[in-house]
Amino acid sequence: MNTGRQREFDYLKGFMMILIFIIHAFNSVYDKIMSGRNESGKDSKKKVQTKNKANKKSE
Repeated sequence: MNTGRQREFDYLKGFMMILIFIIHAFNSVYDKIMSGRNESGKDSKKKVQTKNKANKKSE
C-alpha cells in the first residue's frame, strides 16, 4: 500500500476545494456588483426607473 502518495493527493484535493470555494465566492460578489450595470458602466434603466418611482412616492 502506498499511503504516502494518497495523503499527498488528499491534501491537494482539500487545497483545491478551498480554492474553488474562494473563486466562487468572489464570482458571486462580482456578479451582484455588475448586475446593475450595462456594458458602458452606467446604471441600467431598470435601476434608474426604480429610483424615480421611489422619489415620486416620497413627494
